[in-house]
Amino acid sequence: MKTPRLTSNQSAVKEEILRKENQKLKRDNQLLRHKCDSYCRKYAWYHALFNFSGDPFIIHTYYDPPDTEKPYWLEEYLKKEPIVEVNKAFTQTMGYTKKQATQLTVYDIENDKKWTMEQTHELFEKMQTCRKGRVTRFERPHFTSAGKTIPVEIKSRILKIDNNEYIMTVARDISDRKKLEAEMQRSYLSEKRHAANLQKEIHTRIEFTRCLVHELKTPLTPILASSEALVKM
Repeated sequence: MKTPRLTSNQSAVKEEILRKENQKLKRDNQLLRHKCDSYCRKYAWYHALFNFSGDPFIIHTYYDPPDTEKPYWLEEYLKKEPIVEVNKAFTQTMGYTKKQATQLTVYDIENDKKWTMEQTHELFEKMQTCRKGRVTRFERPHFTSAGKTIPVEIKSRILKIDNNEYIMTVARDISDRKKLEAEMQRSYLSEKRHAANLQKEIHTRIEFTRCLVHELKTPLTPILASSEALVKM
């Protein structure tokens, strides 16, 4: 079956339609290219800021904590949180390469097995707060690839990317602060001990003075009485 030939007017109309569609596609393509360039620039800026930070950044998947505090819930919960992204400061501080870090879970860098019931309950409450999109803050030890313990202050909040939820965590090394706090605590206890010793010494001297005065007054009493009798005579 032969295709019917178009008249010159029909051909002109079709060419005009194709020309307009081509122009529209070019405009759309330019807009998409402009958006792509903008996103690439923003990604480069954010990535530079992410890696420029002196504090380790960790991004890991987020799962809602259990509704109730079941036994050992925290250990199982941390094992379900794989790390998906870290910055340069994390690799330098923790001793992992980026590839190694993204094969870990939060449990691998926080597994000190020293969570007390009070700390577990506190974290449970903080995770409930995190559900509401607020920033949570607490202190934990992190363990490097060499087994070194680093006390860190953790600040975490939920991120939503492509309908998936993640936790972005900043882990600031507070080793110097902990050393200063320990030194201040030692100084406080030393001052408290010296103050107690000084108070004890003062009390001892007061008691000694009282006894001395009493002993001095005892032999003088009859002498004073005899002197008064002689005066009266």
